[in-house]
Amino acid sequence: MDRRQVSASVGLPVRVLYDEGSELRSVGPGVAKGASQQESEDAVSGEIETFDGAMFEIYRRAKSEAGYPATIFLRMITERGGLATAKYLINSAKPSDGYTHLYERQRLDLTVEAMVVENGRWHELFEPEEIARARKRLVNYGYRPAR
Repeated sequence: MDRRQVSASVGLPVRVLYDEGSELRSVGPGVAKGASQQESEDAVSGEIETFDGAMFEIYRRAKSEAGYPATIFLRMITERGGLATAKYLINSAKPSDGYTHLYERQRLDLTVEAMVVENGRWHELFEPEEIARARKRLVNYGYRPAR
């Protein structure tokens, strides 16, 4: 799977750890310099799967800790996958209804934006502009990200 295939699978641009050759441009968790393109692709695929799991976890936490049954969010991550859902929500011109509900419950820590900004592990999956956009949204709503 090359950059175009990864981007097509999530419907938005994705930062990829390798360029057209076998040398890595940037090194992410579990990827060694000089790794083959296949190993790099596997690492990216593994990170996307792990990210999907983290998205399901914030759904579960929002429901159990904040009493917010984010059914639309659950449907989005089930149908689109976690990464495509996160990119869609972060790149939206205005916050989602779920973001607003969590803001009202003073639980912005359970938003996609907070998960992406506060956990550097996910930064390789997003463009710097997307991370900045997520951070700005959090700050505009009075939340101070840990990172």
